Amino acid sequence: MATSFRNTGTYQVAAAIVLLFFLSNVCLAQKANTESGKAYKNVVRFNLTNFLLFGPGNIIFGYERVVSPSQSFSINIGPAALPSLLSINTDSVNITKQSNKSGFNVSADYRFYLRSENKYRAPHGLYIGPYFMYNKTRKESDWEFVRSSGTDYVNTETNFTVVGAGLELGYQFVFFKRMTLDLVLIGPGMARYSINAKIDGSLDDAEKKQLYQALQQALENKYPGMSVVLDDQEINANGRLGVTSVGFRYLIQVGFRF
Repeated sequence: MATSFRNTGTYQVAAAIVLLFFLSNVCLAQKANTESGKAYKNVVRFNLTNFLLFGPGNIIFGYERVVSPSQSFSINIGPAALPSLLSINTDSVNITKQSNKSGFNVSADYRFYLRSENKYRAPHGLYIGPYFMYNKTRKESDWEFVRSSGTDYVNTETNFTVVGAGLELGYQFVFFKRMTLDLVLIGPGMARYSINAKIDGSLDDAEKKQLYQALQQALENKYPGMSVVLDDQEINANGRLGVTSVGFRYLIQVGFRF
């Protein structure tokens, strides 16, 4: 997930993650300095963040492989869907129906578990490393367009793509030797946000601009930080908008190691 540094929702999620990190760390503080027994080098996990924020259309699983006592790589992939957009309820433009949601998410990172800070071998402990993510989603929406002469109904197909990369700081807990809780706490980077919208209906240029503005506002209202990321940018007359912005990555994942 990538979003803006200045978004309030991001601060709330980050604060909750940091609180969970410290509470869990206190509980583990009395454990031995090393883990005995078999060295488990694989982790399979589920991305809770996208599922909770954007709905059941986002089912993303991950796999992490330990390549040395202090290094690993991971990949996450799965279907992703635009969440239901909130109707802006203006006097002239309203969303009446949303359907045909589809898309996918893929991300990867390489982790360096900090030997000087960790009691345990990878994949347990504090880590840093680079990440890459790609998210593409598609949605069709029906709109009610109210004119003085009557009401028309039009359809939009919206493709929303985010490509980002950066550096992350995280901590992975291990409970009962097998269960894992992976928290990406800080993930500054750069991301490219692209919107490509198509209108199926009879609208003049002024009406298309009005509809694009309503669509952009609906996206900004739903996605954390989008209003800051897009800033003064607008979807152009061809239905496209692209902007590169400073972003942020945060994740909560639960898993099983073997």
